[in-house]
Amino acid sequence: MSAADADSPAFPHVPQGMSFTGEDGYTSYQHPGHPGMSLRDYFAGQALIGLMANPETAHYLPERIAHDAFTAADAMIDRR
Repeated sequence: MSAADADSPAFPHVPQGMSFTGEDGYTSYQHPGHPGMSLRDYFAGQALIGLMANPETAHYLPERIAHDAFTAADAMIDRR
């Protein structure tokens, strides 16, 4: 897994400093932008849903579930 893949944003964001001038002549500024959730975090969250829904793994300690979710996320990024 490359750091670029793991740290890339899961969702697009508004670029820094984006602004527009409305019909009334005033300049408005949109949200300054934020890279948002990483793709790795998004994949781990999706894996977490499956782990928690599975009666075989739902009773695991939270640390184990988190570890397994991120292990699955890393595998998805590597496969990608």
